[in-house]
Amino acid sequence: MKNLLCMAVTVWGLVGGLQAASSAPGDLFAQGVRAYEAGDAEAALKAFRETEAKGHFSANLFFNIGNCETQIGENGLALIAFERSLLIDPQHPGATKNFKVVSEELGVPEMQWWERMAAAIANPVLAWSGLAAFWIGVFALVALVFRPKRWAKAILAAIALTWAGVAGAALYWQHSCWNGPDVGRIVAPEAPARSAPTSASPVTEQAKAGVRVTVLATREGWVYASLQDGRRVWFAADQIERVRF
Repeated sequence: MKNLLCMAVTVWGLVGGLQAASSAPGDLFAQGVRAYEAGDAEAALKAFRETEAKGHFSANLFFNIGNCETQIGENGLALIAFERSLLIDPQHPGATKNFKVVSEELGVPEMQWWERMAAAIANPVLAWSGLAAFWIGVFALVALVFRPKRWAKAILAAIALTWAGVAGAALYWQHSCWNGPDVGRIVAPEAPARSAPTSASPVTEQAKAGVRVTVLATREGWVYASLQDGRRVWFAADQIERVRF
């Protein structure tokens, strides 16, 4: 009986510990919200960052992190946070609005119309519609071979294969050019771009916070990155943060 009681207490303790562990991120998030509403952005940011460190990601979490970073003047980190929120929920209204506001404040170039369109369409929609369009185009071409005078099939094939190509290009852009694992942003107010990975090497330019780069390689505290115009330079590792979390 004593052994059964000990076992029951042990099981109850494990369950209680698991419940406490699972509720801790929610408690931290709520604590951060209360601190932010009270006007203490630094305390709120600490709670939100602890929630992030526990691996409990959400669009609202990064949205709140971005708001806190904006309040304390870290616009580069705020832009990263809003972008991460949009990675999870591309339609998040608050993150969409604040990302645009902070981008304008930093002077970051706006997306082109086709970039906004590609970012707005959800990946599953692009993937499934592109796949369906591809096979419709293929079958239309096969039918056209046997009945070459059916112009409707030729038009259908052209439209379907065109959309398949557009969907594939949009998916590639989303995963590689816009939010791929090697995409990052400058988070320091100004980051000197150097020609070599040493602090004594010449500075080719000063990159502003929020500028998008593609990380090509890393080496002992330095990051080799490609700028949007194609130039390749070195930055100190603490001046760049990747968008993917």
